[in-house]
Amino acid sequence: MNLKIDLNDLSIAKLLEKFKPKADSTSDEASSASGKVQPAPRVNLMPPKYAQLVKDSYVMRASLTSVGVGALVIAGAWGLTQGTGASVKAELEGARQTNAQLTERVAALAPVTNLARQTESLTETVERQSQDLVPHDAVIERFVELTAGRLDVTAITLTSGTDGTGACRSTDGFNDVPLLACVQFNGDAAGGRDGVAAVLSALSSDPWFTDAYVPNITDADTEDAKLSISGEVGVTASAVTSLSAPEAEGVVSQEDSQ
Repeated sequence: MNLKIDLNDLSIAKLLEKFKPKADSTSDEASSASGKVQPAPRVNLMPPKYAQLVKDSYVMRASLTSVGVGALVIAGAWGLTQGTGASVKAELEGARQTNAQLTERVAALAPVTNLARQTESLTETVERQSQDLVPHDAVIERFVELTAGRLDVTAITLTSGTDGTGACRSTDGFNDVPLLACVQFNGDAAGGRDGVAAVLSALSSDPWFTDAYVPNITDADTEDAKLSISGEVGVTASAVTSLSAPEAEGVVSQEDSQ
C-alpha cells in the first residue's frame, strides 16, 4: 500500500479551510453583487419606560425653547414701552415747568394788569359822565351860529352816550378824537358847492366840533342855486370844559366875533 501525504495540506490554514462551514451561496452572491457588507439588524434594547422619558424630555425642551422666545419678545416690547413712557414723562415734566414759569410771570404782572383795568374802567366812567354833561341846547345853538348865512337848517339832532359816539363816522383815521356826542343835520346850502365847503370849514374851525362830514348833496327845489345837504359832525370835550370855564368861553366868543 502506497500512502502519499502532501505536507502543504498539513498547514493550519489549510486545515481550517477544510473544516470551515460553507456560507449560503445566495447571500454571498448578493454581497458580491452589491459590493457592500449588509449591516446587522438593529435591536432596541431600551425598556419602553425609558423611551417614553426620552420623548418627554424632547417635548419639555421644545416647550422651554418656546417659552424662552416668548419671554424675549415680551421683554423687547416692554423695553420699547418703557422707552416711550420715559419720553412722555419727560415731555410732561417740561410742560409742567413751562406752566410754572408762565404762572410766575402772570403773578408778577398781576399788579400791572389790575392797574390797567382800573384805569380803563375809570376812563370809561369819566367819558360816560362827560357824555351825560353834554349841554344839548348850547351845542345846537353853537352849531346854528356857526352855519348862519351859509346853511338854512331844516332839521338837527344831537345824540350823546354810546349811541351818539357810534352814530358819527370817522373820516380821518389819524385824528382819533374822543367824541362826547354827534350832531346830525339837514339843510340848504347857498352858493352851490362852494357854500357846502364854507359850512364844513366853519364847523372844523370851532373846537367844539370835529370831523364834519356831508355824504349827501342834492339840488334843492329853489331858484337861488341852493343845494340840499345832509351831514354830521362830532362834539368834542371842549363843549363841556368851555362852559365850565367862563373866562375861556369869553375868549372864544371874542375870537368868533372878530
